[in-house]
Amino acid sequence: MQRRQFLKSGAGLAALGVATWWWLAPASGLQSLSALNKKLTRINNTTLKPEGSWSLATTFSHLAQSIEYSMIGYPENKPPLFQSTLGKAAFAVFKQHGAMHHDVEEAIPGAPALNNDVDIVLAKARLQQAIYRFIAHEETFQPHFVFGELEKQDYAIAHVLHIQDHIPALV
Repeated sequence: MQRRQFLKSGAGLAALGVATWWWLAPASGLQSLSALNKKLTRINNTTLKPEGSWSLATTFSHLAQSIEYSMIGYPENKPPLFQSTLGKAAFAVFKQHGAMHHDVEEAIPGAPALNNDVDIVLAKARLQQAIYRFIAHEETFQPHFVFGELEKQDYAIAHVLHIQDHIPALV
């Protein structure tokens, strides 16, 4: 075997090893929804920069909306077959890696348009109230519009990952 081929095959094996490790490596340091809410209370709004083009207030409103829908039902859902296959697989990957990556400028399907002129203090308070209500919620949760049926613990993880994807400074 020539040296160049050996190096290429070695690099390929190394890349495969890293990819396998990344797939199997457990998420570490995942915050609880309660801890994230405490961090929201302590942090100055001016230091938070959301991903994408939405304002921080609009982002807070979107995140609150998502948590609220987990308790009352999302306006539009992916078909059950999608939720039970691709949706469950996507959530499993996000959960395993402790990170979610999605289009942070995509509104929740069927949800009312977000008010871009909402006051940041009111939007943050709405998000924090949604988190408090979620934590206290004792009834059955509604299916996630993509991930389908989730237990409370997994829903909390989904919400934390969603918040952290929109506002990385909260990680």
